[in-house]
Amino acid sequence: MISLIENYKVISIIGMAKNVGKTTTLNYLLKHLYHKKVVGLTSIGRDGENVDVVTNTPKPKIYIESGTIIATTTICLQNSDFTKQILETTDINTPLGEVVIVRALSDGYVDLAGPSFNQQMKRVISRLKHYSVDVILIDGAISRKGLASEEVSEATILCTGAAYSSQIKTVIEDTEHIVHLFNLKEVDQSLYTDFSRVMDESPLSLVYQNGFIKSIKVKTALNSAKQIINELNYGVKYLLINGALTDEFLKVLFENRNKFKSLKVVVPHATKCLFHKYTSDKLKHINVDIQVLEKTKLLCVSINPTSPLNYAFDAEKFQLALSQKLTIPIYNVVRDNDE
Repeated sequence: MISLIENYKVISIIGMAKNVGKTTTLNYLLKHLYHKKVVGLTSIGRDGENVDVVTNTPKPKIYIESGTIIATTTICLQNSDFTKQILETTDINTPLGEVVIVRALSDGYVDLAGPSFNQQMKRVISRLKHYSVDVILIDGAISRKGLASEEVSEATILCTGAAYSSQIKTVIEDTEHIVHLFNLKEVDQSLYTDFSRVMDESPLSLVYQNGFIKSIKVKTALNSAKQIINELNYGVKYLLINGALTDEFLKVLFENRNKFKSLKVVVPHATKCLFHKYTSDKLKHINVDIQVLEKTKLLCVSINPTSPLNYAFDAEKFQLALSQKLTIPIYNVVRDNDE
C-alpha cells in the first residue's frame, strides 16, 4: 500500500460504512510514512473519538509523531495529548470550533475533525502544502465520498468490511459496485472543455446528435427526472447532470426507455453516482452508458473482516472472494502489521 501512494501528494481514505477500518488504515499509513516523509493530516467530518458515537463501541485512536502538520478544530485540539505549535487559523468554523493548523512537537494521539465542504477542504489542503508537507492524508467520514473527487484528492483508498453488512455476499457485491463506479469511463477529451463549461452553468443539459446543447431550467438535478423525460427524444445523445445521479432518477429513465435509442449520462465524477448495483444492472439492458467528466484514481481496497457487533468473516476467504471480483490490490492492514 505504501508503494502505491508514493506518486501522489493528496490521498483520501473513504469507507463504505462506519467501522470498516478507515482509522486503522490511516494509522497503518502514518506508521510507515513517519521518518520518511513530512505528513499533513486532516479529516472531513469527525474521526478519532475514543468511542464510536453510533455504535457506542471503542475506536482506534489516531497516533501521530512529532513533525506532523495537522488541520483540526479547536475543540478537538483540547482532546488531543500531543504538544503542539499553532501555525495559523483558517476562519473555517465547524460545530467543533474553528479549523486550525498546527505542528506536532511531540508524539501523541490526535482528535481529528475538519471542514464539512469540499471547497473548504481545498483551502485547508492549500494551507497544509504551504508548510512543505510531502504527502497529505484525508480521513473521510461516513457518506463523505465526495472528497474522493479529483478536485479534492489525487487518489483514494476505499475501506470495506463486515461492519457494512453481516452478509459477506452483500459486502462483496456492493464493494464491487463502488469500485466499478470509480472506474467509469471518462468522456472523450475533445468534449471535456465544452461539457465542463455547460455543467458549471446548469445542473441539467441535453446534448443532441448535431451538437446543439439545451439547458433545462431547474434548481437542482434532484427530483427533476420527469421534466427531463419530457425533453428526451431520439435526437438526444448526452444528458449532462451536475449533481447526484440517484436510483429514483434512473428508475424514471428506465420506465421511459422507449423515448431514446441510446443515451450517455455524464456526471462530474464517480462520487456523484448514488445508485445501487441493482439499478446499474438494469441500465445495461437499455443502452444507457454512464460516464464521468473526471475519473477518480482508486488505488486499492482495505478490508476489515470484523464488526463491532460481535461477528466476523473469515479473513482469508473474504480477501480471496474480493480478489476474484476486483482488479485492484486488496489489503488487510491488521494482518500486514502483524506480519
